[in-house]
Amino acid sequence: MAHRKPTTDFQQEAPKRILAALLADFRERNLTAQDLHRTYQGISPDEIKQGCCADGEISEVDFDLAFQNLEQDDLIDTGPKERVLNDPNSGVLMIGFVTSKREYTFLSEEGYKAATRVRPLRPHLNQHLHFSGTFHQSPIGVGDHVIQTLNISSKDAELFDQLRREIPLQIAEPERKELALQRLAELEKAPDKPSRMDRYLQFVGALGDHITVFSPVLTLLMRSFLS
Repeated sequence: MAHRKPTTDFQQEAPKRILAALLADFRERNLTAQDLHRTYQGISPDEIKQGCCADGEISEVDFDLAFQNLEQDDLIDTGPKERVLNDPNSGVLMIGFVTSKREYTFLSEEGYKAATRVRPLRPHLNQHLHFSGTFHQSPIGVGDHVIQTLNISSKDAELFDQLRREIPLQIAEPERKELALQRLAELEKAPDKPSRMDRYLQFVGALGDHITVFSPVLTLLMRSFLS
Protein backbone atom coordinates (compact mmCIF):
# COMPACT_ATOMS: atom_id res chain seq x y z
CA MET A 1 0.00 0.00 0.00
CA ALA A 2 1.50 3.35 -1.05
CA HIS A 3 2.03 5.97 1.64
CA ARG A 4 0.33 9.32 1.21
CA LYS A 5 2.74 12.16 0.57
CA PRO A 6 3.03 14.46 3.63
CA THR A 7 1.38 17.84 3.21
CA THR A 8 3.23 19.74 5.95
CA ASP A 9 6.00 22.06 4.75
CA PHE A 10 8.52 22.38 7.56
CA GLN A 11 10.33 25.13 5.67
CA GLN A 12 7.46 27.36 6.78
CA GLU A 13 7.35 28.98 10.21
CA ALA A 14 3.68 28.28 11.03
CA PRO A 15 3.86 24.48 11.51
CA LYS A 16 7.06 24.87 13.52
CA ARG A 17 5.38 27.26 15.93
CA ILE A 18 2.32 25.04 16.30
CA LEU A 19 4.41 22.00 17.14
CA ALA A 20 6.65 24.04 19.46
CA ALA A 21 3.62 25.32 21.39
CA LEU A 22 2.22 21.80 21.80
CA LEU A 23 5.61 20.38 22.77
CA ALA A 24 6.09 23.10 25.40
CA ASP A 25 2.64 22.34 26.85
CA PHE A 26 3.37 18.58 26.82
CA ARG A 27 6.65 19.00 28.70
CA GLU A 28 5.33 21.65 31.06
CA ARG A 29 2.75 19.16 32.35
CA ASN A 30 5.31 16.33 32.60
CA LEU A 31 3.31 14.03 30.34
CA THR A 32 4.77 10.69 29.27
CA ALA A 33 4.97 8.46 26.21
CA GLN A 34 1.82 6.72 27.41
CA ASP A 35 -0.09 9.97 27.02
CA LEU A 36 0.90 10.06 23.35
CA HIS A 37 -0.86 6.75 22.83
CA ARG A 38 -4.13 8.03 24.20
CA THR A 39 -5.98 11.32 23.96
CA TYR A 40 -4.74 13.95 26.37
CA GLN A 41 -6.22 17.42 26.67
CA GLY A 42 -3.73 19.93 25.29
CA ILE A 43 -4.03 23.60 24.33
CA SER A 44 -7.14 24.83 22.54
CA PRO A 45 -6.70 25.58 18.81
CA ASP A 46 -7.78 29.20 19.40
CA GLU A 47 -5.13 29.66 22.10
CA ILE A 48 -2.41 28.27 19.85
CA LYS A 49 -3.53 30.56 17.01
CA GLN A 50 -3.51 33.60 19.26
CA GLY A 51 0.04 32.91 20.39
CA CYS A 52 1.42 31.97 16.97
CA CYS A 53 -0.14 34.92 15.15
CA ALA A 54 0.39 37.53 17.85
CA ASP A 55 3.55 39.04 16.39
CA GLY A 56 2.00 39.48 12.94
CA GLU A 57 4.57 37.37 11.11
CA ILE A 58 2.07 34.56 10.54
CA SER A 59 -1.39 35.32 9.18
CA GLU A 60 -4.48 33.46 10.33
CA VAL A 61 -4.72 31.90 6.85
CA ASP A 62 -1.14 30.60 7.12
CA PHE A 63 -1.94 29.22 10.56
CA ASP A 64 -5.17 27.52 9.48
CA LEU A 65 -3.50 25.88 6.48
CA ALA A 66 -0.55 24.68 8.56
CA PHE A 67 -2.88 23.35 11.27
CA GLN A 68 -4.95 21.51 8.66
CA ASN A 69 -1.83 19.96 7.12
CA LEU A 70 -0.55 18.79 10.50
CA GLU A 71 -3.91 17.13 11.12
CA GLN A 72 -3.89 15.46 7.70
CA ASP A 73 -0.39 14.11 8.37
CA ASP A 74 -1.59 12.69 11.72
CA LEU A 75 0.97 14.76 13.64
CA ILE A 76 -1.69 16.49 15.73
CA ASP A 77 -5.35 15.91 16.48
CA THR A 78 -8.18 17.65 18.27
CA GLY A 79 -10.92 16.57 20.62
CA PRO A 80 -13.11 15.54 22.22
CA LYS A 81 -14.66 13.32 19.60
CA GLU A 82 -18.37 12.77 19.32
CA ARG A 83 -20.39 10.38 17.21
CA VAL A 84 -22.66 12.00 14.63
CA LEU A 85 -26.21 10.77 15.09
CA ASN A 86 -28.35 9.94 12.08
CA ASP A 87 -31.21 12.30 11.35
CA PRO A 88 -34.36 10.16 11.21
CA ASN A 89 -35.80 12.55 8.61
CA SER A 90 -32.74 12.32 6.35
CA GLY A 91 -32.27 9.76 3.62
CA VAL A 92 -28.50 9.70 4.28
CA LEU A 93 -27.26 6.97 6.62
CA MET A 94 -23.95 7.61 8.40
CA ILE A 95 -22.32 4.64 10.11
CA GLY A 96 -19.54 5.11 12.63
CA PHE A 97 -19.01 8.76 11.66
CA VAL A 98 -17.33 10.88 14.35
CA THR A 99 -16.35 14.53 14.48
CA SER A 100 -14.31 16.69 16.84
CA LYS A 101 -15.60 19.47 19.07
CA ARG A 102 -12.12 21.05 18.65
CA GLU A 103 -11.88 22.11 22.28
CA TYR A 104 -8.24 21.04 22.63
CA THR A 105 -5.28 19.92 20.55
CA PHE A 106 -2.77 17.16 21.24
CA LEU A 107 0.34 15.61 19.72
CA SER A 108 0.46 12.14 18.26
CA GLU A 109 3.58 10.02 18.76
CA GLU A 110 4.85 11.02 15.32
CA GLY A 111 3.92 14.62 16.05
CA TYR A 112 6.03 14.56 19.21
CA LYS A 113 8.99 13.20 17.26
CA ALA A 114 8.55 15.89 14.61
CA ALA A 115 8.26 18.61 17.28
CA THR A 116 11.58 17.61 18.82
CA ARG A 117 13.30 17.74 15.42
CA VAL A 118 12.07 21.08 14.05
CA ARG A 119 12.89 24.50 15.43
CA PRO A 120 11.34 27.89 14.63
CA LEU A 121 13.57 30.42 12.92
CA ARG A 122 16.44 31.49 15.17
CA PRO A 123 16.92 35.20 15.79
CA HIS A 124 20.13 36.96 14.87
CA LEU A 125 22.19 37.60 18.01
CA ASN A 126 22.57 41.31 17.27
CA GLN A 127 19.16 41.87 15.73
CA HIS A 128 17.62 45.29 16.26
CA LEU A 129 14.19 46.33 15.09
CA HIS A 130 13.31 49.97 14.57
CA PHE A 131 9.53 50.31 14.61
CA SER A 132 7.42 53.38 14.20
CA GLY A 133 3.78 53.72 13.32
CA THR A 134 0.33 55.02 14.07
CA PHE A 135 -1.54 52.94 16.60
CA HIS A 136 -5.30 53.10 16.02
CA GLN A 137 -6.01 50.15 18.35
CA SER A 138 -4.22 51.65 21.33
CA PRO A 139 -6.63 53.02 23.96
CA ILE A 140 -4.70 56.28 24.07
CA GLY A 141 -4.97 56.45 20.31
CA VAL A 142 -8.73 56.38 20.07
CA GLY A 143 -9.86 59.50 18.26
CA ASP A 144 -6.29 60.67 17.77
CA HIS A 145 -3.23 59.31 16.02
CA VAL A 146 -0.49 58.34 18.44
CA ILE A 147 3.00 58.18 16.98
CA GLN A 148 5.66 56.20 18.79
CA THR A 149 9.06 54.81 17.92
CA LEU A 150 10.39 51.68 19.56
CA ASN A 151 14.05 50.72 19.41
CA ILE A 152 14.12 47.05 20.36
CA SER A 153 17.11 44.83 21.05
CA SER A 154 16.75 41.07 20.86
CA LYS A 155 18.30 40.62 24.31
CA ASP A 156 15.63 39.21 26.60
CA ALA A 157 16.32 41.59 29.49
CA GLU A 158 15.95 44.61 27.24
CA LEU A 159 12.71 43.24 25.79
CA PHE A 160 11.19 42.82 29.24
CA ASP A 161 12.31 46.29 30.27
CA GLN A 162 10.77 47.69 27.09
CA LEU A 163 7.46 45.97 27.81
CA ARG A 164 7.39 47.15 31.43
CA ARG A 165 7.76 50.73 30.18
CA GLU A 166 5.29 50.47 27.30
CA ILE A 167 2.43 48.57 28.96
CA PRO A 168 1.44 51.45 31.29
CA LEU A 169 1.65 53.86 28.35
CA GLN A 170 -0.35 51.79 25.88
CA ILE A 171 -3.01 50.18 28.12
CA ALA A 172 -5.39 52.55 29.84
CA GLU A 173 -7.73 50.10 31.60
CA PRO A 174 -6.37 49.51 35.17
CA GLU A 175 -7.40 45.85 35.38
CA ARG A 176 -6.04 45.00 31.93
CA LYS A 177 -2.80 46.86 32.67
CA GLU A 178 -2.33 45.06 36.02
CA LEU A 179 -3.02 41.66 34.49
CA ALA A 180 -0.60 42.28 31.61
CA LEU A 181 2.19 43.31 33.99
CA GLN A 182 1.47 40.28 36.19
CA ARG A 183 1.63 37.89 33.24
CA LEU A 184 4.82 39.61 32.05
CA ALA A 185 6.47 39.03 35.44
CA GLU A 186 5.44 35.37 35.36
CA LEU A 187 6.84 35.02 31.86
CA GLU A 188 10.14 36.58 32.87
CA LYS A 189 10.46 34.12 35.78
CA ALA A 190 9.76 31.05 33.63
CA PRO A 191 12.40 28.53 34.73
CA ASP A 192 12.85 26.69 31.45
CA LYS A 193 11.89 26.65 27.78
CA PRO A 194 8.84 24.38 28.12
CA SER A 195 7.21 26.73 30.64
CA ARG A 196 8.05 29.86 28.61
CA MET A 197 5.68 29.06 25.78
CA ASP A 198 2.78 28.43 28.15
CA ARG A 199 3.38 31.70 29.99
CA TYR A 200 3.94 33.52 26.71
CA LEU A 201 0.47 32.47 25.57
CA GLN A 202 -0.98 33.68 28.88
CA PHE A 203 0.79 37.02 28.47
CA VAL A 204 -0.50 37.42 24.92
CA GLY A 205 -4.01 36.64 26.13
CA ALA A 206 -3.69 39.32 28.82
CA LEU A 207 -2.85 41.94 26.18
CA GLY A 208 -6.23 41.43 24.52
CA ASP A 209 -6.89 43.93 21.73
CA HIS A 210 -3.54 45.64 22.34
CA ILE A 211 -1.52 42.87 20.68
CA THR A 212 -0.90 44.93 17.55
CA VAL A 213 0.82 47.69 19.53
CA PHE A 214 3.33 45.25 20.98
CA SER A 215 3.86 43.11 17.87
CA PRO A 216 7.52 44.17 17.34
CA VAL A 217 8.49 42.99 20.81
CA LEU A 218 6.34 39.86 20.58
CA THR A 219 8.13 38.90 17.37
CA LEU A 220 11.50 38.89 19.10
CA LEU A 221 10.19 37.17 22.23
CA MET A 222 8.63 34.36 20.21
CA ARG A 223 11.84 33.79 18.29
CA SER A 224 13.97 33.95 21.42
CA PHE A 225 11.85 31.55 23.46
CA LEU A 226 11.41 28.95 20.72
CA SER A 227 14.95 28.99 19.34
